[in-house]
Amino acid sequence: MTKVYSEKLRDIRTYFGYSQREVAEAIGIKRSLYTEWEIYRVIIPLKHLIALSNFYKTNIDYLLGLTKNQITTNNNIIDINKISIRLKEIRMELKLSIRDFSKELNISKSTLNRYEKGSILVSTSVCYFIAIKYNISVDYILCLTQKKYLT
Repeated sequence: MTKVYSEKLRDIRTYFGYSQREVAEAIGIKRSLYTEWEIYRVIIPLKHLIALSNFYKTNIDYLLGLTKNQITTNNNIIDINKISIRLKEIRMELKLSIRDFSKELNISKSTLNRYEKGSILVSTSVCYFIAIKYNISVDYILCLTQKKYLT
């Protein structure tokens, strides 16, 4: 991942006039953790990225700096089972085996299997990698839109 998303988090927060503490409290975390995201010391977990998306009422692709197109959203809810199906569909469309896809994503085959079975939620970094490498929207991966490709 790049620093783009951490800069985007800071830019959005300051645009709306919020302090780090206000945003952190709104999504139920400590200010120090939020600061770590803005200075790119820690990658934001997907569940918190969803919370930020809901707080700002905007799409995740925009929050991650993957698009300049800001789309207003309302109360994004993720369904791990739908996401697991979507990930498998993406892999199949790319005509990649679990072994090859996991290699590209730099994760173990067992981790990819757990993502595709819905045992665990996919990580932010895996979603971001798929978006960058294949131009596929993170909002699409998370089943929050039907629009597949980034613009």
